[in-house]
Parts: sequence; C-alpha cells; structure tokens
Amino acid sequence: MKQRILIDSDYLFPVEVPSAGVRDSSIPITACEALHPSVLIPEACLQKRIAVLADELANDKQESGVDFLAVLNGSCIFAADLSRELFRKYRISVNLHFIKLSAYGNGRKEEGETDRRIKLIMTPPEIEGRDIIVIEDIIDQGFTLAWMLDYLSIVRTVNSIRICTLLNKKLDNPSAAVSELRKKIKPDYTGFFIPDVWAGGYGLDIEGTMRNTPFIFEQKKM
Repeated sequence: MKQRILIDSDYLFPVEVPSAGVRDSSIPITACEALHPSVLIPEACLQKRIAVLADELANDKQESGVDFLAVLNGSCIFAADLSRELFRKYRISVNLHFIKLSAYGNGRKEEGETDRRIKLIMTPPEIEGRDIIVIEDIIDQGFTLAWMLDYLSIVRTVNSIRICTLLNKKLDNPSAAVSELRKKIKPDYTGFFIPDVWAGGYGLDIEGTMRNTPFIFEQKKM
C-alpha cells in the first residue's frame, strides 16, 4: 500500500493511516524524520490534526469547563499539545488531571488475549461530579480503557465521560472477547486510525524508550 499524501481538508476528519504512513502535501519531512525508516505520522500531520481536535473540543465545551484526564504515561505529550492549542486559539483554560494504570508493563500484547489485569498506580483527586474528557494516546485492545471507564463512573462517580484518543488501532485478528470490548468503546474524538502495528513515539514508548520522538513510527518486529 502506498504512502498517503494529506491535503488540508483531510484533517477535518479522523485520518486513515495506511501501513506505508502519511505525510503532508505542503510540508516537507524533517531531517529527523528522513533518517527514520518507518515514520507513520510525521510531526506536521500530528499538529494539524490536533488543531482540528481543539476546534471540535471548543465547540463541545461544557458550561462546567474543560477537565482533561490524561492517561499516563503515553498521553502526556498529546494532552499538553492539545491543551495548549485550546488556549492558543480559544483562550480556554483546561483543568489537567492525571491517572496512571498498568496493564502489561514494557512487553507487547499477546495474540488471542481475552483479558488483562489492570493495576491502578496513580489516581486523580477531586474529580467526582465533573465532566471528564479522557485523553488517551492509543486505543488498542481496550482492556485498560474499559477498566478505567468503569472506575470513573462507578467508583469516582464523575458526571460524564468523553474519550479523546490520538490513535485508534484497527486490529487484524482480535479475540472474540476483545472484539466485544471494542464495540463498547466508542471514542468521541479520534485523531488517526492506524493499522495493527507496534507504534512508538509522541508519547508512546518502545519498551520504556522513545516517548519524546516528535512523530509516530512503526517499530518493526525483530
């Protein structure tokens, strides 16, 4: 499949990313990106789509304000850029909350999984009764997000939950349990749909490293 070349109108909707990746028609790739063999989403494409996500969030602003719940560690960079864009364009102040969960440490997911244990490492204070926007780096199998949505609604009794994810992975061969789980998870805002690859960069780690890469890349299997 060929690399997809994006024009400005493509950023108005969630961007479908082929296995060969995307690039912007008007912005050349950076020297850093040129040295990487498997860039999926360049920095320019990320920032253009994030600007549109900020527009969507601003249009849907609740009277109670904007409360981001960033899921650490992966969404830290996305949440920071998105919140800055909201202030830069709309002067909207964002209440930043953080939650940290662990599902499978530094390892990769296994094929055919039906469940994962989720460990709560850090929980946000004083979110009861708030209208929460969960900021995710990626929706993969969905175990972590499903657990967190139950936790927020049942244990923390938040008023409402919306989901904003940078990446939404299209799984090739999910187990029946994962397929059912993914049907129940419906993000309100999605940046990019990506193929079923091991993605890293822009907050996503490769076994604990590479989170600070300003673009999304595919980590090839060894």
